[in-house]
Amino acid sequence: MPGAAVHPEIVYGRSKALSVDWIVVTEELVLLVEVKSVRPTAHVRLASEQRIDEVRRMLGRAYEQIDDTAALIAGGGRRSSPGCPPTGLCTG
Repeated sequence: MPGAAVHPEIVYGRSKALSVDWIVVTEELVLLVEVKSVRPTAHVRLASEQRIDEVRRMLGRAYEQIDDTAALIAGGGRRSSPGCPPTGLCTG
């Protein structure tokens, strides 16, 4: 992404919480990138009824980190934000 500023994970707050893995900032977009390494379980691979619960269990923390980082940016905790709402991306 030409012209993008890429920031690594940051530690914030008294509890030393971690942001998403990467924060990509352009003039039009703030992209929050969180990467998790998980193997799909049998329920996910076979598309069983439990697949939704399994995906939530495996990736729930990633979505929390995206939400928490978006809230940090919205609260002014990240100075390089262009003023547009962040977009989250979770990949494994």
